[in-house]
Amino acid sequence: MVSDIGFWPGVAGLVVLVLGVAWAWPRLRAARGIGKFVALALAFEGAPLVAFGVEHMVEGGRMAPMVPSWIPVHVFWIYFVGAALIAAGLSFAAGREVRWAAPLFALMIAIFEATLTLPSLTEVVKDHTGWVLLFREPGFVGGALALASLYWLRQRGVLLTVGRVLVAAAVIVFGVVSLRHPEVVPGIPLEKLMPAWYPGHAWLTPACGVVLLVAGVAMLIPKWAWGGAVAAGAVMVMLTAVFYAPLLPAHGYANLMEAVNYVGDTLLFGATALLVAMAIARDSNQVEREAQ
Repeated sequence: MVSDIGFWPGVAGLVVLVLGVAWAWPRLRAARGIGKFVALALAFEGAPLVAFGVEHMVEGGRMAPMVPSWIPVHVFWIYFVGAALIAAGLSFAAGREVRWAAPLFALMIAIFEATLTLPSLTEVVKDHTGWVLLFREPGFVGGALALASLYWLRQRGVLLTVGRVLVAAAVIVFGVVSLRHPEVVPGIPLEKLMPAWYPGHAWLTPACGVVLLVAGVAMLIPKWAWGGAVAAGAVMVMLTAVFYAPLLPAHGYANLMEAVNYVGDTLLFGATALLVAMAIARDSNQVEREAQ
């Protein structure tokens, strides 16, 4: 019998992904070429958030020790965060109430970084995994801020610039780590090793590292930022589809939650970069209209 741990988060994420694609269908049909990735950014953002929210619900007891000791009622906060992630994910996937969901999601991830990562900074940065985690969460914040810039027009320039820089920094770090540690999995290069039996295992991670490094640097340059964001996002989405998702059966049910987390993290960061591209495109269109 399949354990609820890993199974239900995966099912929830898949259902929301299908619904998100359906809700984005008009945008998807109107988009051309690589722009179709951008058209699906909200679906790609929403699905993993719902999966992670359901994970909090089914693993609340196990995750409770992750809450800092000085915060009371640990289990409550695990379930609260789970509910918040599900609500945010559904909001993004459906494209409803994003005006509030985006900045609130950014605030929540920033609180995670401030309370979980930064207090143990000296321990975090001892290896490459720590550096990746240190920059990953601010990257998620950056994508949400870029999305918020589409709705909070008075702060549009600041939100988009800060969001773009935060995502670019994370992409550059992922690229550098991928080049320095070709033995780990591609995309978000954490501690998991590349399977030796996978075709092209020796070059896939460094090849992705080169693309991410170039894309991240491009994102820092305004005239190349859209292309860099789309490239980074497309690489992450394609890795989700052709690398991580096909490996799910190989993990077995005992490690299914870990597999779902890798799928969700990679897709979520792909969406994060694509949200920056979406915001840049909308911002450029607005500038063109105002100039006419």
